[in-house]
Amino acid sequence: MSSIERVHPTKRGSGIVVVGRANAEAESVFDDLSRELSHFYFELGLILVTYHYDQYERRYNLPVYDPDNLDVRMRMVRSEEDPRAIIGLETIIQPPTALGSVSIQPLPSQTYHRYVKGWDFAHAPHETTYERLLAYFNMNEREGESADDYNAGLRDDFCRLLKSKMSRR
Repeated sequence: MSSIERVHPTKRGSGIVVVGRANAEAESVFDDLSRELSHFYFELGLILVTYHYDQYERRYNLPVYDPDNLDVRMRMVRSEEDPRAIIGLETIIQPPTALGSVSIQPLPSQTYHRYVKGWDFAHAPHETTYERLLAYFNMNEREGESADDYNAGLRDDFCRLLKSKMSRR
């Protein structure tokens, strides 16, 4: 979480904008956001599948699963010479239909230029860049709660969590 400086909800929809610290790399901001989302969903008893950052990727869809609905099977591998002998076990995991996803989209970075009066040209310009990410909660509806309300609640809870962690620094 060391590379995230600010977070605020979007004006429309169930999204948040995450702004990285000054001159932090986009990869570290993405990794910190993914890690925080993963911990957030883990606390809810769900699993969020994360990906590695790729600077050419336009959008990431991180699916969310309920671990209680995972289909886990063991397959025995038998020896060809002696079919009665088991030489290995393979674990096969079939994920169920995702409960929803979190989409993360890189936004154009913001660059600020600052000039210092009275310095020579080599030291005058100073550039600060802030990487930004847009994350939307796209979960399916739950019993008794619409998808829009559920996603807005998740967004607000996650935003509060990040802000509380940032205030403790």
